[in-house]
Amino acid sequence: MGLDEAGKFLRQDGITFPITTTANNNTPQLALISEKSAAPFVILGTDYHNYACLYSCVDNNVNSVTDFGFIWSRIPNMNPVMYEQCRTTFNKYGVDTERFQVVRQGGDCNYALMDSHLLSNVKSAKTEL
Repeated sequence: MGLDEAGKFLRQDGITFPITTTANNNTPQLALISEKSAAPFVILGTDYHNYACLYSCVDNNVNSVTDFGFIWSRIPNMNPVMYEQCRTTFNKYGVDTERFQVVRQGGDCNYALMDSHLLSNVKSAKTEL
């Protein structure tokens, strides 16, 4: 959950589709096409070509908050210098990077496969409406 400019709760809009392909041994996957984020986030730093450092914090209204720090990279194996630049940026804004966990990425995504599959599902979903 997040709040809009008027302080009203946002709902995440989008469509979720099951995806099965031989590329993942027919293990069902989900893809979400989202029009907006349910939680606000701030780009704390970026070089516009390789990485972006994003932060989100949501008040849960139960005397607690949920916060997230993301480091987005355009390649699966991020340059350690760029990673450290993001960590430094987060620390500058008071974000505890000791809680961060590295997520090992695999190979590049097969966007052509995803795009064609998602587009065919979107067309069939619109037809059913």
